[in-house]
Amino acid sequence: FFFQNIISINRYVNLTGSSNIGTISNLILGCMAEWAHLPVTLPIDCVTTAIQTDDKNRGAFVLLSNILSEKGIGGFYKGIQAYTVLCLKPAIQYTVYEQVKKMVLATRNAGQQVVDESLSAAEAFF
Repeated sequence: FFFQNIISINRYVNLTGSSNIGTISNLILGCMAEWAHLPVTLPIDCVTTAIQTDDKNRGAFVLLSNILSEKGIGGFYKGIQAYTVLCLKPAIQYTVYEQVKKMVLATRNAGQQVVDESLSAAEAFF
């Protein structure tokens, strides 16, 4: 999510020419970043769940071929509807973090000639 979100933000900044990203734009970019990994991670999650719930201790390749033969490619994307809703969580978290970061930096940098654009580890944690 993080790397795709950074790529999305950089593309947005390049397209708009403004480094000031609003809340709605940040949420949309976060959702797009979360959706971008779903074609890869959903099949992995499906196979992982099959391995964890298999009581016969069959291997990953056997379970993978069973899913493919029984349900086809769509079997790897079971639950995609839930993931489209769940993509909001990291998008909201990152958006809130960025908005709070802007406020903290604005307060800290008020009246200073040298502008610091990063949070300390403690500030980022809290």
